[in-house]
Amino acid sequence: MTTPRFSAGAAVAPIHADQFERAGLALAHAFHNDPLAVYMLPNADERVRLLPAHFAAFLRLGCVSGEVYTTRGDPEGAAVWFPPHEPGSEAEGTGGEEDPTLGLPRDAFARFVTVTGALEPLHDEAVPASHYYLALLGVDRDLHGQGVGSRLLQPILARADAEGVYCYLETYNPTNVPFYRKHGFEVVVEDVESSSGVRFWTFRRPPRR
Repeated sequence: MTTPRFSAGAAVAPIHADQFERAGLALAHAFHNDPLAVYMLPNADERVRLLPAHFAAFLRLGCVSGEVYTTRGDPEGAAVWFPPHEPGSEAEGTGGEEDPTLGLPRDAFARFVTVTGALEPLHDEAVPASHYYLALLGVDRDLHGQGVGSRLLQPILARADAEGVYCYLETYNPTNVPFYRKHGFEVVVEDVESSSGVRFWTFRRPPRR
């Protein structure tokens, strides 16, 4: 897979609509070998072809229901957050999305839902109803280790601390575990989703005073 190499150190800002496709490419590069992506799309060539549109669709959904941050100029990665809410106050309008399968073939989308749906009860048990949910964080793999992921996290982590609110996330990649711990997240559950065999970790982060 080829993708543009982006400069490190760019400032982080809310994503613009004209960045969706380029950010989708960066995320596809980031998640090409991620265990959930491999389970959804076992064929590597299909991942090259389909993941950019999948992530671009996810970014659009993030802008409807939450907040999306990327780097200015050419996106080096992106963070998708869903904000605090009370039960029954989920953002309206997501049911009419243009692409209800998030850019995936229906069989791949079904596999995606199998895994993510199985984790929903763990999410509900881990944190108070009002919390920030990090639904996606990815950095172009050519830029790993340059601080891009940390910068993408900071706007919402700082806000959560100021508001006294928990944060929550899931990951399917063991290499991410030390990164999230470094940013104050603690593992709540480590297990294997039974129907897929995909290992996962759930995390919560209490607010820092």
